[in-house]
Amino acid sequence: MSAQHTPYQKIYHRASKVNAKGQVSALCFKSPRAIDLKKALWTIRDEAVTCQKCRAAIAKAGSPS
Repeated sequence: MSAQHTPYQKIYHRASKVNAKGQVSALCFKSPRAIDLKKALWTIRDEAVTCQKCRAAIAKAGSPS
C-alpha cells in the first residue's frame, strides 16, 4: 500500500532520537534535529509510518545483510 499525501495531511516519521527537551528526531534525518510538528508528526509504530525515507530505513534495518 503506497501512501499518497494531500497538502493538508501530515507525514508520520519514525522516531529515532530524543533530546533533553523532549524533542524527537526522525529516523530519516541525516543529522539529529527536532521534527517540525507544524509540518509532520512522529510515531514509534513501524506500520503507522508514512514517510518514504523512514520506511526505506526501517526495511533496510530489518533485512539481513
